[in-house]
Order: sequence, then C-alpha cells, then structure tokens
Amino acid sequence: MTGVTTIGAGGSASSMGELVQDLLLDRPPSPARLAYTSEKHPRSTFSELNLIRKHHELCDVVILVGNRKIFSHKVILAACSPYFRAMFTGELAESRQTEVTIRDVDETAMDILVDFCYTSYIVVEELPKNKENLKKNWGPDWIRENFHRNSLANGYKNFSDNDLIMISDLDEIPDPKKISEFRDDEKYACFIQKNFQQKINLLNTSQKYWAGTKICKKKYLKSPQWLRNIKTKKRPFWKFYKPK
Repeated sequence: MTGVTTIGAGGSASSMGELVQDLLLDRPPSPARLAYTSEKHPRSTFSELNLIRKHHELCDVVILVGNRKIFSHKVILAACSPYFRAMFTGELAESRQTEVTIRDVDETAMDILVDFCYTSYIVVEELPKNKENLKKNWGPDWIRENFHRNSLANGYKNFSDNDLIMISDLDEIPDPKKISEFRDDEKYACFIQKNFQQKINLLNTSQKYWAGTKICKKKYLKSPQWLRNIKTKKRPFWKFYKPK
C-alpha cells in the first residue's frame, strides 16, 4: 500500500497503511481524520436493491403464493423477518430451495410484506371502524386489541364449517390432549388451565385454575372477540355454556 496517500481535513498526508493501523488501534479522533456517516446510504442502497428485485436480477429465491411469484433475495428477507431467517438459515428444506411455497396466506398481503422489507413503507387500510362487542369504558388500546383479535377471521375464513377454532391470549397455552374431549354435540367450550403468575413455574396456590383458551366450531363462531367475551360456568376441567 506504499505510495497511496490520503489528505486529512487539516491538509496533512499519511500513508494508507498508517491510516488503517490507526483505525485498528481505535485511536481517538484527530484533526487529520474525519468520521462521516451517510444518512442517504441505507435508503439509496435499499432503493437500488428493490429495483434489482423488480428486474429479477440476482434474486436467489421466488416466493410462490397463490398464483403469484414474488422474486426476492434470501438475505434481505432473513434480515427483516425472523420467520424467513429461520426458514433460510436452519435445516428446513426451504433453505436449499430456490422456490418456496407459502400456503394459507393472501398473495397480495405477502407481496406487500416483501415490498416493506425493501422500502420500509406500508399502507394499513384496515383500521377499527365500529365498536361491535366492545365493553364499556374501553380505551384506544382495548379497541385495537379487539380489532386485532377479530382480524384473525381473515386467516380462517376458508376453513371447513366443522373445523375447531381456538382463541387464546399469549399466556394461555391449551393442552392438545384435551381437544379430544370436545364432543361433536357441543358448540363451545373453554379450557381450564393452570394459573401461573409472572413465571412459568410459579403456580397461584389461591387460584390454581384459570378459564382461558376457548374453542368453537367455525360454523358457530360469530367473531373471535365474541367468543372471548362469553362468560363461563364453573365445571371441572371444561366449561360448557351457551353464549348470550
């Protein structure tokens, strides 16, 4: 690298080798060096990557959703989504495939999500508009939660009428073995789950059980929030009831 020089802000010259050595030693800034970060660089880089994607250049994966083919780059999807990162960096077959089929996902929604990975831009068109099944004095946070829960209907709208739908909070984990106890002549039911507090292994001794996950056949399900709002009756293990 001898003979290659750089001119610092103060006008002095140093060899490239000395400059690299200075950087490696992490010396404090001096008048001869200037640190610079381009705020435009990430935006312009991703903008170019998106153009490359749209021209189907250097793409190493095609996402197949419905009748749509979405060309993309594994490294971009993996960097933006834990789901794709697990898919492309793990032992799944998709990590070695150049075409990956995604099922039970709306093709337009997937196209929007992939586009967001490259542009950081998205337009949310579905927002809470009504107060159906809302409780009194619910604030904005509860209204959003109600809306998000009811949006689950978009995921099961094509299910069979006799398919079982379970609605849970994040901290309610149903026992899969108990599903077999749900009889065909029952329309609704509720899992009675152990009531753990704060930590997964800290059982509430004064109230050991909690009426948590609820289950219902799709043909009887008015909405996820409607099922969630139904009150339960005290019965061991399961609680069967009729909604209002």
